[in-house]
Amino acid sequence: MIYRYEEQFLPCPEKSLWNFVFIHGFGGSYNDNFSASRLSRHFNYYAINLPGHGSEDKPVFDSCIEEYADYVAGYILQKKLTNVLLAGHSLGGGLASVVENKVRANISALFLINPLSASIIEVPNLKNILFPQTLEAMFELCRYAYYNFDAMRQTEGFEASCKEALEIQLKKESYLNGLYDEMCGRKTIKLIEDSEAGISVPTLYMYGRHDRIVPPFEPLARLKGHKHIRFFEFAGSGHCPHNEEPELFTQTILAFVNDSL
Repeated sequence: MIYRYEEQFLPCPEKSLWNFVFIHGFGGSYNDNFSASRLSRHFNYYAINLPGHGSEDKPVFDSCIEEYADYVAGYILQKKLTNVLLAGHSLGGGLASVVENKVRANISALFLINPLSASIIEVPNLKNILFPQTLEAMFELCRYAYYNFDAMRQTEGFEASCKEALEIQLKKESYLNGLYDEMCGRKTIKLIEDSEAGISVPTLYMYGRHDRIVPPFEPLARLKGHKHIRFFEFAGSGHCPHNEEPELFTQTILAFVNDSL
């Protein structure tokens, strides 16, 4: 199927071998990466809005994780991207490992940022937290996601981005509710776990020490010893290290690429 993609592209000012592709998390958009401009100094930077997210309408397919992965894989093939550094956050992190299994020849490395795992199921009252109805509730969601919320709130444009995210999410609440239920289903979790087990490219599993949305303990234990996966902990981050520690995040990716590829 030929899809229409809503994308962000930041060309590297210098010729770069690598194409960095970012997949955002549940309820987000391609704007949800405060490290984008830093990364684009070193790589050609691409990001897309997943169907039903950002300004994208509800997709023609069901909210099926396998079809979301096909959607991302189709983007990589349509753009004829090779030497891809595929990064995904949360839901996008779970998708990244599934995508790698579909277009392996195009992928050089994976960066899994607090990826979706079975640990999300154990978080009490999470669904209520992830579906704010007011701006104050959106701030509370951010307070839950970020380790240092007060510092993040001082970031330029933070409040405006929260207002925009709330407006979009309220329009798509019914669809996102269905996607959330599927995310937490055993079929989805097994698909991600099986895909992670089958990873065959250098992979950096990046996690915030204080993540309360997808606590890292279960996947760290399950993936320990995987010959293609290394781990990096962000001591000053919660669920979004690419936003909370953008300089360290960028330098960590550069070091991994230089050491592993």
